[in-house]
Amino acid sequence: MSKNLMLNVSETFDLEAFTDQITSMYQAKGYNVRTLKMKGGVKITVEKGVGGINTLLGLGRAITVTCNLQGKEKDTFSANFSDGDWTGKIIGLVAGWFLCLVPFITAIVGIVKQLGLEKDVQNDIQAAVLSDE
Repeated sequence: MSKNLMLNVSETFDLEAFTDQITSMYQAKGYNVRTLKMKGGVKITVEKGVGGINTLLGLGRAITVTCNLQGKEKDTFSANFSDGDWTGKIIGLVAGWFLCLVPFITAIVGIVKQLGLEKDVQNDIQAAVLSDE
């Protein structure tokens, strides 16, 4: 599921400073954060507990946010949220349904945490962009 966020920003909005702010914020919360600078934008991946046993249990959390400045004067900030860690949740639900309830329950907990991560990242990005103005 992909969500979009668009906000008006000033012409002096610094995308690199914004990226550093979001990166340090989520690293302080214990997340692994990777950034990839692209022409006119940046891709930020925030993840925690992905891979290994967390895939079976569905407890991993991850999201990728692609940010860029749009418009003639680069005065519109755009963020596209995608690539949530849903594979582990599906595996956990299926394994829990057929094998035992533990992965089923942990996958449901993972789903709630994944949805919370998406909302938290969106709110933090919106706050960071608006505080820059």
